[in-house]
Amino acid sequence: GSASRSRTILFAHSFSLSPHTTNMAGRSFGKVFDWTAMARRLPAYNAREVAVVRDRYTSITSALAATSAEPAAIDWEGFSKQITYKNFVADLKKEFDSLKFEYPTDTKSQAIASDQAAAVAYTQEVKASNEALIASLEAELAAIKAEKPLDQVTVDEVLANKPEWNKKFDEEIAAGKWD
Repeated sequence: GSASRSRTILFAHSFSLSPHTTNMAGRSFGKVFDWTAMARRLPAYNAREVAVVRDRYTSITSALAATSAEPAAIDWEGFSKQITYKNFVADLKKEFDSLKFEYPTDTKSQAIASDQAAAVAYTQEVKASNEALIASLEAELAAIKAEKPLDQVTVDEVLANKPEWNKKFDEEIAAGKWD
């Protein structure tokens, strides 16, 4: 449900991503991760899994970076000399040249950016709320630590701090419940 989504959002935003993207053939294909910061934020028992993911990610990005932006030119003349079927290579070249490959239109980035902005805003709200709660709990803890030890507190001091108890005890005494 929403609690699971919130944990996922908080988990995803706990990692440090640099603003730089890796470039392959003139197109962006991913963010560069700060693996050290990520490993520091995860429990020690996840170190091996982080290393495996880092190594796999590095090998994939290296392979993509080594890929040429443009495919190798087709040697149509060389194929024409090797294939003896009349006009086969010429027809194939004509069909190949008529193909148009368009890079897909980006229809998701705006929605992703909007979701990311909402997740960051939610994370900031949770952070502010938690910081306020921590401050309140620290103040309460300081007040508890400042109190006298229980064995040194008198009944009069307790009743002075809890006037409702004093009223209740007086009512009970008047009703004869303390005989």
